[in-house]
Amino acid sequence: MRKWSLLLLCSILALARYSAPSKAQSVFAKDGNVFITDGSGQTKKLTTLGRDSQPSLSPDQRRIAFVRSTPGKTVQTSLSDTEATELWLVDSHGEHVELLVSGKEDDDPKKSLADLSSPQFSPDGRRVYFRHLIQKAKEFLNGSVAP
Repeated sequence: MRKWSLLLLCSILALARYSAPSKAQSVFAKDGNVFITDGSGQTKKLTTLGRDSQPSLSPDQRRIAFVRSTPGKTVQTSLSDTEATELWLVDSHGEHVELLVSGKEDDDPKKSLADLSSPQFSPDGRRVYFRHLIQKAKEFLNGSVAP
């Protein structure tokens, strides 16, 4: 009898865990802000500056990487001035926002960062990969940063 009670209790706990409210299901940008929609269809605005785009949801669905525009902040390239942009991270509740990397100019083109774009998490969620424009040529390189 005790064995069956323990099995029943474990089954109930497992069922409760899997029927608990689900984590974030999708993220999107609208009017320069990042939004999250959970498994029940509820949508929440995570950012409010009106300068955010390209959100990417982490594999554990707890963090979102996104690009923030930087009006007036440019990096000089041989072709033209290019917007510096920034890569940010926010948790799925919108409570903890963190700057990961900011566009910057450098004499060494390999160290310059401009036009950051396309953030994507690694499969294990430990790194955020992104693209950026190098200074002396219109060529995109890939970069990564640990959140």
